[in-house]
Amino acid sequence: MAGIQRTFAQGVPAYTMDTTIIGKVSYPSMIVTPLSSDCYNFAQMIYKKKEFPTMPIQGFITDIFLQNSFPTPVGSTVLELKIRLGITRFNEYEIYKNMINMTNDKLSKMIDSTIKAMDTLLTTVRYDSVYTLKTYLGYNSWWRLPLQQPFYYSMKPLNNDVPQNLVVQLSSKYTDSNYYNYHFFLNSFNYNDSPVYQLLAAEMNNPLNPGIKFSYAPAGTRYTIYIGFNGYSLSVNDPNKMKPFTVFPNPAQSTLHYSEQPSGLFSVYDMGGKQVLQGNTDSNGEIDIKTLPTGAYLLKMGEQTIRFLKE
Repeated sequence: MAGIQRTFAQGVPAYTMDTTIIGKVSYPSMIVTPLSSDCYNFAQMIYKKKEFPTMPIQGFITDIFLQNSFPTPVGSTVLELKIRLGITRFNEYEIYKNMINMTNDKLSKMIDSTIKAMDTLLTTVRYDSVYTLKTYLGYNSWWRLPLQQPFYYSMKPLNNDVPQNLVVQLSSKYTDSNYYNYHFFLNSFNYNDSPVYQLLAAEMNNPLNPGIKFSYAPAGTRYTIYIGFNGYSLSVNDPNKMKPFTVFPNPAQSTLHYSEQPSGLFSVYDMGGKQVLQGNTDSNGEIDIKTLPTGAYLLKMGEQTIRFLKE
């Protein structure tokens, strides 16, 4: 696979973007900073299967790797680091196609509504109120962020070739700072062969834009963050890695039923990764969830994980 030489302070991702498909390396002309306190604090990317030719078409993601642009010392922090993943049928963000004719205020409102519309498709897979770096990151080194629970994905097209693309959302707390320390600046690639808009960058919760959660940030939407993943595929020969079991009803009020019994144990996690229930599966295929507050949760059995809602 083509690409530039990397250093591997925190390991090597099993699956990385094929740079011969994406285009040329944009470093240092475009640095993306959703997890830095120095610039805008939100980025949401759409990734297609063709950009990851060696990655299984469906499976589970266990780690996300981002590539650091500048040295970042041990002890550097990110406030309210959040990673969300999901699947979308969209190939790009259409709002940017006509942005040349928009005012910043109009574009901010469209960005705000676009992100909010996709919100229900996404699952929080990692959250740290204060993330502290424990390993020095050098130039172009990989930064590994293990997920608090594996995320099930499928990029297999639906009927009539309707695409399923992976959405990765990165965000941190907004800070109004003019000081650049270059910590956690991320490398990106330029889609130089086609006019695609797969990166949506924004400021989130900027107090200067009351009433708008997401506001317009610097241009550069024809770039995407260089990213890698660890994970495992679904195997038809391994019953514990088959297509995830189903749960019903979903949403549920007091009792959650599951269709299969892939493991003798189950665990339920909130969307922040905290375990809130644990127990043994039973022959009735039921889990008592009456004590859970209303909200979204992850049910894990063996190596399978599925999302459900408690009403």
